[in-house]
Amino acid sequence: MTCTDCTLRIYYSILGKIPFNLKILIVDIAMKLEQLIEDDVFSPTLIARELRTRKSELAEALGLKAEEFTKEHRIRARKTQTLLRELVEILNRVEKYSCSILVAYAWYRSARLIGFGDTTAEMLVKEGKASHVRAYLDHVENGGYA
Repeated sequence: MTCTDCTLRIYYSILGKIPFNLKILIVDIAMKLEQLIEDDVFSPTLIARELRTRKSELAEALGLKAEEFTKEHRIRARKTQTLLRELVEILNRVEKYSCSILVAYAWYRSARLIGFGDTTAEMLVKEGKASHVRAYLDHVENGGYA
């Protein structure tokens, strides 16, 4: 099975087209946490670079103002670090099945989660409901339908 096959299967699984419990090749290519940490905090610069995007887009994807990533004390703020950690956790879980961090990020930003009022993972995280996304992923990983 190629990475493309893996990507298609997870894409269709998340959309509920086929059961998730089909055997698929799981490629362990998750973002390495230590590569995203700088000076003992998650670095928006390193995360944005990994996702091939701008820090302003990353801030928007988390529901933050772009200014939150401009000053050291704002980057170190509990809220900012919590949102960055939740994003990395979610992307790492989705990346295992999508074979690409970029596909995982696209899923995070655009795939509608029907069981949550047709919202995206991004919308839920912005509302402070990252635990709902994790519960959704737990459900899918345990053989439930998306």
